[in-house]
Amino acid sequence: MLCSHLEWNCCARSRLEPRESACEGVDGVTTDQMLLFGLFGLFFALLLWGRWRYDLVAFCALLAGVISGAVPSEGAFDGFGHPATIIVALVLVCHAV
Repeated sequence: MLCSHLEWNCCARSRLEPRESACEGVDGVTTDQMLLFGLFGLFFALLLWGRWRYDLVAFCALLAGVISGAVPSEGAFDGFGHPATIIVALVLVCHAV
């Protein structure tokens, strides 16, 4: 259930857009925050378990965040353009060769 108050959401293009936020749940934590912490815990446990490849687990985590609505779909893949992500990818490729 959504509250009637508006929360300012800063998007990747550095403009502010109002959006309705989820009502506060337990001790001031919103339902979006509880959902994200649950996803982080689940996928961190899958990474520690080591049964599946880490890139597959990370992609499934991103996909689950987008499907659940916790991650906005228009900005879900913006992090792949960051220079640090490209450097880590290059290090992994160089290590594999």
